[in-house]
Amino acid sequence: MQSTVSRRRWLAALIAGVVVWYASAIGAALLTSALAGLPPEEIKGPPLALYGVVRMVLATIGLLLAARIAGARPVDLGLTTDQWQSDALIGVFAGTVWALLELFALIPLTGGGQRSDVIASLNLAAGNWGGALGLIVLGWLVGGLSEEPFFRGYLITSVRNLLGGGKWATALGALMSILWFALGHGYQGWMGVVDAGISGLLFTGLYLWRGRLTASIVAHGLFDMLIILGVFVRYG
Repeated sequence: MQSTVSRRRWLAALIAGVVVWYASAIGAALLTSALAGLPPEEIKGPPLALYGVVRMVLATIGLLLAARIAGARPVDLGLTTDQWQSDALIGVFAGTVWALLELFALIPLTGGGQRSDVIASLNLAAGNWGGALGLIVLGWLVGGLSEEPFFRGYLITSVRNLLGGGKWATALGALMSILWFALGHGYQGWMGVVDAGISGLLFTGLYLWRGRLTASIVAHGLFDMLIILGVFVRYG
């Protein structure tokens, strides 16, 4: 969407969206901590599902409200059911192929169970299937249904309109999305950052190609789920 809204309003919307994104993480951690009786830094295993629900709700409401600063509607951010069946199938194909490539080629060839991101994932799963299930729920709710609307829909749209629209503005927004998304996985070590960067490139490509978020949401959530299951079975 190339908008007639002033750049000042898009800048305000972008800043508000970033604040909302990190505030939702803090708020979800504090609420989950209170309900689960755990320090925020010890939230892992099954409680991750609760964290995912709270984070998704807070982030979704906050981003939709922040978008109103620039007069943006959900559809302007890629949130629409148009052609959802074909988009979902594309997401299933992309997410499955990327996950299988990771599990059967890239991960074994780059350290296997000793990779920093594999160790981090197993630690979050707390070594049991209940924890793995919690991590899968987190992958769908935060990975697919929260990170995609923020990093792809909100961030790219805001940057593109802030810079006046056009291919270069879109390209810069996409680059920011990929790099920011990758660096956000720093807790998984440098392998996690590299892996997230490649995943971010895939998800961003799906969003820009389809012009909607359905494909990237499905691909992201499915990829996370398959990776968690594969890593837990093979290295857990």
